Amino acid sequence: MTRAPKLAILMRLAMRVVVDPETIVPKAITAVKAVDFSYARDLGCTIRQVARAQQVKGRRGATVGPMLVDLRSADGVVAGTENMVILTGHYGATWFSRATARAGIRRRLRW
Repeated sequence: MTRAPKLAILMRLAMRVVVDPETIVPKAITAVKAVDFSYARDLGCTIRQVARAQQVKGRRGATVGPMLVDLRSADGVVAGTENMVILTGHYGATWFSRATARAGIRRRLRW
């Protein structure tokens, strides 16, 4: 499953809104070049493929694409095939993280 359908599911659960995944147009990280990562590193950042949803004053938006991420932030420390969900609301932030199923399969195949 690609990120847009996953994001639509999370929006349904967290924001209680129905979003057609087809309306979330992903931008490929393939447009990011090696020099972009070098500049990001100079800024103390990295570039990650991020799916993001936001609701402000009743208006909602959702994007999937490359994003500059501070290396000291929770989403900056994600490594390899690990996925992370960060929920931020009136009472602060909560995050959940785990390796993808694909990573688990690779680990089992090595043994």
